[in-house]
Amino acid sequence: QNVRNSRLNRLMQLLQIRGRNLTAAEERYAQSWLDMGMEEELISLAYERTCLNTGGLNWAYMNKILQRWHSQGLHTGEEVRTGDQRSNIPKGASGQLGNELRTVLAQGSGELGPIPEKLLHATVIGTDVTAAPGVEALDITDRHQVAVFLRRMQPDVVINCAAYTNVNGCETHQADAYKVNALGPRNLAMACDEIGAKLVHVSTDYVFSGEGDVPLCEYDTVGPVSVYGKTKRAGEEYVQQFCKKHFIVRTAWLYGEGKNFVRTILRVAKERGKVTVVNDQFGNPTSTVDLAHHMLKIADGAPYGIYHATNNGVCSWYEFAKEF
Repeated sequence: QNVRNSRLNRLMQLLQIRGRNLTAAEERYAQSWLDMGMEEELISLAYERTCLNTGGLNWAYMNKILQRWHSQGLHTGEEVRTGDQRSNIPKGASGQLGNELRTVLAQGSGELGPIPEKLLHATVIGTDVTAAPGVEALDITDRHQVAVFLRRMQPDVVINCAAYTNVNGCETHQADAYKVNALGPRNLAMACDEIGAKLVHVSTDYVFSGEGDVPLCEYDTVGPVSVYGKTKRAGEEYVQQFCKKHFIVRTAWLYGEGKNFVRTILRVAKERGKVTVVNDQFGNPTSTVDLAHHMLKIADGAPYGIYHATNNGVCSWYEFAKEF
């Protein structure tokens, strides 16, 4: 009974909405899901699907989802897929920002100068969903795997560069996007808080609506409209909720050594001889070199909270493409 109550209390914590207590009816829902064996992972996934699709937690709808999963024999820890995601594998240490961070930390300096002194001799452990030379395999959507890995490594700082960044792909693979962009950060936040580590979580300007023509501050109201933006915002909220020592770094239009807009345009131009680019979307192209430098400065001793980090200047995708 004690174990059962402990598990139920954990579900209560995961399912609370913006700090309010659950009603008696909501507790009965949660208790029935516990009886079915539908615990943290699937309930969290259902939470994200209902919250992000309807704007609020629809308990009756979520109950239908879980009842259907239960009838199909799906239980905690089993993978729920909505399609082939092999072409949309999220990148962590092997992505363009992760690579830049590893390079700067190994060299002790970058184009903008030396890294913070306390990080000069840091041991760097790179991870990604698949192992590679100098990179260990870690699936951040697996809560148990994340907890075991961080307990073993005992890092002082964790930098999360992994994300499902294919904006159009997020619309057609919503559950996968939620797992990577929301549940992954949640798992890291819980594990970091347990061992007392700092968590630096990379987020995006897509957490805003995109309306208006003035620069946005960290305290401006969010209002994501795409699945990508909604799942990234959910990830931010999980980080804020579960990890006391957190930094959320929002950036935009990232380019560096890896797959990005710049390299895509150059490839298409070479293959086709001409490129068509939209001229009604504006943003701040941001170099991974500059972002990595400032992320390390933030991690070294800045106050915990949300930071906006982009390069100066605004242009359209068309103007950006013309420059290179």
